[in-house]
Amino acid sequence: MVAGSEEKDGQKVVKEPIQKEKVKTEYFTLKVRGFPCKSSKKDIRDFFAPLKLDSIRLPPKVKGIAYIGFSSKKEWKKALDKHRSFYGNFIGKLNLISTSS
Repeated sequence: MVAGSEEKDGQKVVKEPIQKEKVKTEYFTLKVRGFPCKSSKKDIRDFFAPLKLDSIRLPPKVKGIAYIGFSSKKEWKKALDKHRSFYGNFIGKLNLISTSS
């Protein structure tokens, strides 16, 4: 919503913009190493297919790693089975970063 003003009973009423609060979501997170430097989020999704990835973060200055978040422990455990799996010319190496309770 855009800030604006309207007149009510001869007085100006200023409307403040409504800001949505970001809800912080806890994920079961894996750190994946060994991706080629030019890997995209699509490449990572393909590597983990058919699992549902809820969060993919690629650090802008560090190449070859990604942080992947799963909403359920079941999906997270299935992803661990991909440790040392081949995707093209690289071997995915998975490390546990953190889990939510």
